[in-house]
Amino acid sequence: MTALVLRRIGPLWTRERRFATASAIATVCCYVALYVALDWISFIRVLPGSGYTPWNPPPALSLALLIGKGLGFAPAIFAAELISNKVVSHFPAGVLASLASAAIVASGYTATAALLRRIPPLTRRPIRPRVVAGFLAITAAGALGVAVADVNAIVTLGGDCRRA
Repeated sequence: MTALVLRRIGPLWTRERRFATASAIATVCCYVALYVALDWISFIRVLPGSGYTPWNPPPALSLALLIGKGLGFAPAIFAAELISNKVVSHFPAGVLASLASAAIVASGYTATAALLRRIPPLTRRPIRPRVVAGFLAITAAGALGVAVADVNAIVTLGGDCRRA
């Protein structure tokens, strides 16, 4: 009896797993393409030696991916940051600093998203100011932490974040 059930369910399990894998790959490919495009569009008034710009929408896209699809997509953030550093800014602080930066960005925004995912999803009830304040505080603290750690890593590994 058990063998019969497993024979019937086995192909379904494989199909579902293949679909989930294909869906995850498509999500990552779309995310990386959109990340690089947003980084390229916002690549204006760059701080020499760092690749920093005054406007940076890719982190918001990263948080949306992690909150919406799950923390398992964290490696996609590392890959997108690294690819974007190569394609858009050509590793302004060097390869080692770009690797460290990508690791900091991926881990920092993953930690931020992990905290944001703990906020209960919105329902039909009115949004409470306390929830909005918490969301904004976590997001701001996460972005500040990532920025400070990233600048420290770039400076430590040979990048020049001073005005040229």
